[in-house]
Amino acid sequence: MFEARSLAPRSQTAAATTTERPQPTSGGGSYASLDRAQRFGHRLEVLAAAAGSTPVLQARWQKVEGSGDPGDYYWSGRGSPTTPAPGRVVPGPPLQHMEDTHSARSGGSMKSLRTRPDYPEQEFDLLAHEASQAHQGKGSHYTGPTEERGLGPTPVSTSIPTRDPGEHTRLFRGMTGGEPSSTKYQESLGTAAPSTKYNILHGMGHGEGGTKTQDPRNLASASEGANTYMIPYDKAVSGNPDVRIDSSFTMRKGTHRAEVVHQKFFHKDLPDEPFHEMDFDADLPKPTLGQYEQHEKRASRFKDREALDTGVTMVNLSRSSPRHHPYARKKQSTWGRLGQFMPGSHPLDPRPRRDDEGDGTV
Repeated sequence: MFEARSLAPRSQTAAATTTERPQPTSGGGSYASLDRAQRFGHRLEVLAAAAGSTPVLQARWQKVEGSGDPGDYYWSGRGSPTTPAPGRVVPGPPLQHMEDTHSARSGGSMKSLRTRPDYPEQEFDLLAHEASQAHQGKGSHYTGPTEERGLGPTPVSTSIPTRDPGEHTRLFRGMTGGEPSSTKYQESLGTAAPSTKYNILHGMGHGEGGTKTQDPRNLASASEGANTYMIPYDKAVSGNPDVRIDSSFTMRKGTHRAEVVHQKFFHKDLPDEPFHEMDFDADLPKPTLGQYEQHEKRASRFKDREALDTGVTMVNLSRSSPRHHPYARKKQSTWGRLGQFMPGSHPLDPRPRRDDEGDGTV
């Protein structure tokens, strides 16, 4: 899935409740006798077995037969085209597709083009996706040989020239030996998730780096969903020359398929500690509107350049204070190198605040 790693505790997505405790498949004893880690492992096994080769996440909005044009749509897996489940039908086509660009094309906003409507099972489906990845040995669960790919720390540009929309496709065609489609490339490898669209993903977005991002080191094949989750954070720092982007990919060796996408931002005056760092599963499905807006909210704290600069100054001042002297008697804060600041109280601290409570994607 995705994981915030910069001093932030990882929180779990919402899990479904059951009326009957599953029994452990190995090791003997009752479910109640298992410790917390064993219980989680057992639940993961159950989810993986249930997911199989058709994860819950791969369900799609389907048109109701005979509903005309544009027609009505229902969430597949909750009914059939002729008898969809009650309360599951929405008017008009809720799904649209957009190519790999960080700005909306004519006919819809960024959110409408890159997201799905919210639905009740969306957080449980994220957990099911993670279980499916573990079951298939993909994403962060891939154990085969890998290699890292990326541009390294690169300053954000203050102005971006007009983009050639076909340049990254031509580069990808050359990288793959003739295949311009990221989706077809994944299918040829046998790694494509069912009914999932893949993009030619930029580690550093074109909107932040311009022509220098059109580089094979900055391109990989990853899902449209993984690409979409990165966009709010990229947009938040766009045009800020004090930010250094060091996003990269963990690649399946010998291919152009990313298993994990690493997004990492530094400030020029704090080059050894990222103020934003997240890992994204490279097979993530398209997010819902609500999930996308949760990431927009988290990214919004990076938009205020003055606040960002002030936060960096405060961190650097805290480092030079007597309490950080190697012979100081007073113990350093256990909160890490962000030191004397309460969690979430300044723009460099990604740790959860109260406004993150209930956020299954944090």
